[in-house]
Amino acid sequence: MSTINRVYAADVAFQALSLTEWRVCDRRYPVHSIDALLGFVVKSGLTFELTRIAVPGEAIPLPSLEAVAEFFANDGLPRTARSGRVVP
Repeated sequence: MSTINRVYAADVAFQALSLTEWRVCDRRYPVHSIDALLGFVVKSGLTFELTRIAVPGEAIPLPSLEAVAEFFANDGLPRTARSGRVVP
């Protein structure tokens, strides 16, 4: 995977949609760009459930928003282009 496309924890930004919902974005892209969108987070009880754009329907429970950012930094999945092809 190219380091250009790697997401680091510092690249992850959260945009509040409500008191319990956030859009997860890659801050290296313009805020309203589809390329910036990494996923969504919903606070459910004591956990934060992450749904990634790359893997729809999967809900990953994490303990905090910081853990969500670290998840993207440590995840081995490459970014996917809008066409669905993997970016080298």
